[in-house]
Amino acid sequence: MKFIGDGILAVFEEDGGTAGDACQRALDAAQTALASVHSGALDDDSIRFGIALHYGDAAYGNVGSGDRLDFTVVGRDVNVAARISALCSALGRPLLASAEFVAQVVPAFHSCGAHPAHGLDGLLEVFEPIETVAVAVAV
Repeated sequence: MKFIGDGILAVFEEDGGTAGDACQRALDAAQTALASVHSGALDDDSIRFGIALHYGDAAYGNVGSGDRLDFTVVGRDVNVAARISALCSALGRPLLASAEFVAQVVPAFHSCGAHPAHGLDGLLEVFEPIETVAVAVAV
């Protein structure tokens, strides 16, 4: 949905389903992407990335003036997702999720600890699926 420097932001809406359904679709997409790279389906060992999963609210739409409009997504929860993405690199983990996300899905996750996150009050606890593809990460 949105290119952010060297990243991409994808939004999975509830779209008539539940929050759990949207989160499960996001988790499935993330694990498919990681498995594709890990299995060599993309045939390039130099591709490394981290995936941050968070559940929350965001505002989206065209922002700017008549001369320069940008379709974007904004809000505190967008910032939380960005901070989790940064933690993927810092912790060397390919897939991390917030407590809000983990509460919405069935698979088991384990805590990777609580960490300071720039621009957020307090510590941000992140979680990793217990069964995840083990790949090197550099985002």
